[in-house]
Amino acid sequence: MKNLFSISLLIVAMLGFNSFAQVGQPVGNGPEITVDKDLHDYGTIEFASDGTCVFTVTNTGNAPLIISFCKGSC
Repeated sequence: MKNLFSISLLIVAMLGFNSFAQVGQPVGNGPEITVDKDLHDYGTIEFASDGTCVFTVTNTGNAPLIISFCKGSC
C-alpha cells in the first residue's frame, strides 16, 4: 500500500511539472530594436556650438515596432 501511494505520488508530480513547462518563443519573432551605438562621447564642446547627435534605430524584427516614449539620460 505504501509503495502504491509513493508511485502514484511520483506520477502525479511528474505530470504536474510537465504541465508547468514553458515553451520558448523562437528568436526574432515580433519587433526587435537595434541601435547603431549605445553611447556618444562629445568630448570637449566649444561654446555655442551645435550639440546634435544622431542615433540610427532600426526594427530588425518581423512585426511593427512602436516607440511610445523616448527620453535622454542627461
